[in-house]
Amino acid sequence: DLIAAKLAQACRFMSVLCGTICGALWIMAEPMAQVWSKNAINVDHAVLLIFIVALLLIGPFILISSFLGFIGRARIGATSKLAIGAIALAICAAGYQSFGVLGIAAAISIGDIVGMSIILLPSTAKLLQMSSLALAGKWTMYSLAGLVPLLLAGQLLVGGAAGSPLETMLLGLLLLPPIAAVTLWIAGISGEARAAMRAHVKLIASRLRTSSRT
Repeated sequence: DLIAAKLAQACRFMSVLCGTICGALWIMAEPMAQVWSKNAINVDHAVLLIFIVALLLIGPFILISSFLGFIGRARIGATSKLAIGAIALAICAAGYQSFGVLGIAAAISIGDIVGMSIILLPSTAKLLQMSSLALAGKWTMYSLAGLVPLLLAGQLLVGGAAGSPLETMLLGLLLLPPIAAVTLWIAGISGEARAAMRAHVKLIASRLRTSSRT
């Protein structure tokens, strides 16, 4: 129905948005931290990677959690929140002595992943009228669609910069937002609009083939 279609479109946009944010964070965190702290702070890439993976996995479920509350199914959201807190505290207490800050980051991320993604996945799949496996696969592809262009652009445009962290940061701030904007615009297009665009592209390609033969 219409609500399921709009919710699916919003979740697709959220998945791609989280992917673009994670790509930008991975590229820009180091130069921005160095500029802000005047080289006094270095980014712990292991901790950053843990949080990025967590955000990629839970992104759309942030929206779903709010939606379930709005339609009167707050019990699922409350269960999710309790699971997040309980799991994070348990793992943090068990792993802090051995792993330190890395253990805390892992505890928070695992709590979010289990509490949001795993607990909310069946209810979300039912809302969107598809299987849990198909939904997880779709959202993974959407997240990668947002993540990969930013990572490639960062590697080619920002990662290759031989200047200071400030120059790298400014170059990234100049080049990455347009790429992210185009990616998000494509993600926000509805299914009907994408079908119409594909038909239009096929028509143009057919006319080009016909003109080349003549």
